[in-house]
Amino acid sequence: SYLASATLPANDMWWAGGAINYYSFGHFWTSILIRIWGVAAGVGYNLMLAFILASTISLAFSVIVNLFAEKELPRSKAVLAGLVGSLLVTLGGNSHTIWYLLTKETLTGYWYADATRFIQNTIHEFPGYSFVVSDLHGHVLSLPIVLIFILLLISWQKERKRLIEVGLGILLGVMAMTNTWDSAIYGLLVVMLLILCFLSGKLKVREIIETGVIIGVSAVITSLPWLIGFKSISDGLGAVKERSPLWQLVVLWGIHIGVTVGALAVAVAGKNKNFLVLALGLSAITLILLPEFIYVRDIYPGHPRANTMFKLTYQAFIMMGLLFGWLAGKASKLKRLFWFLGNGILGVLFVGLMTFPFLAFSSYYGGFGSYRGLDGFSFLKQRFPDEVAIINYLDKNRDGRNLIEAVGDSYTETDFISAFSGVPTVVGWRVHEWLW
Repeated sequence: SYLASATLPANDMWWAGGAINYYSFGHFWTSILIRIWGVAAGVGYNLMLAFILASTISLAFSVIVNLFAEKELPRSKAVLAGLVGSLLVTLGGNSHTIWYLLTKETLTGYWYADATRFIQNTIHEFPGYSFVVSDLHGHVLSLPIVLIFILLLISWQKERKRLIEVGLGILLGVMAMTNTWDSAIYGLLVVMLLILCFLSGKLKVREIIETGVIIGVSAVITSLPWLIGFKSISDGLGAVKERSPLWQLVVLWGIHIGVTVGALAVAVAGKNKNFLVLALGLSAITLILLPEFIYVRDIYPGHPRANTMFKLTYQAFIMMGLLFGWLAGKASKLKRLFWFLGNGILGVLFVGLMTFPFLAFSSYYGGFGSYRGLDGFSFLKQRFPDEVAIINYLDKNRDGRNLIEAVGDSYTETDFISAFSGVPTVVGWRVHEWLW
């Protein structure tokens, strides 16, 4: 729709006469990159996935390396720490795979998706799973944005310049348009960092207020054109009536939380405390705990806290992965027996968490037995040649009119002419219209 629409926001392909009411800025900038690349949408979708994955790895690497003080680590150790953390952030899994191996004494029959649906009526995904299933959704499209935001926070911590604060605000505004939850999550991270700076005496109340105003105003101005036409599906906060069993939380997050607590202990020790590491760790733990007490009311009454847990723990996973890499760098500075113990434990945990992508990618893609190319529309050309001819005709002969297709259900072979041509149909997927 963004490739085809002459207006912003783009016309809704499944609700003729309406605009897309969604945090869809990520799809907008995807359409710009696809134009730059000069490819069709079916190819551009897969190129964007590769672009996001590569950006996430490189930006996570940069965050971890820059969390260290200048010349704190030799280049080789800093690179190793960056690689460990960036791989965990982008491709690693949670502790579920290790729990399965310890309890079943085998990984045969392991179903990778269980790591994201382990707690009943909830979702607890992470980037590695998103890349397995090729989910070019808001939480994935926002990955480079949140990592650039953390990089800017590192820069702000070193030199508190107003221009950096404006940049932080702009990125928060972009998050609001791309994956709205992230603007609140990383607003929390900023608040955590400001509080820690105040408690340590590095910032005065007046400086905190000025910083908050500059970031907030910049965020509102950036997102205002989108906010004006957006209609939220949320209906405030609610208190949860069902909490996760403690053992299940340990199964999912035990290793990450343990490493995060270790990073917090190291960050607070000594004279030069790393306040951003502290803020990342405290924010991550807070994000895991919040869905056990409150949730955002949305359109899933049967699974009330599923979306809340999904969005909050997704970012907690990223923060804790970054801290894993940072702690690995710190452990590389230990001497003798402590070096073997620290690096040995982290090494075993790293291998355990990195088991997930080897199982998941191989399972989802049939052991990589066949390569089907970059064109995501190739299956259409093989199975629906007549419909593809219609799609191509509509793409080349736009007259501003709508079309009519049979109404269908999500992820079925219905309503793909409107979806793949960008020409709106009167009504499309039922769930799409139920949501929006």
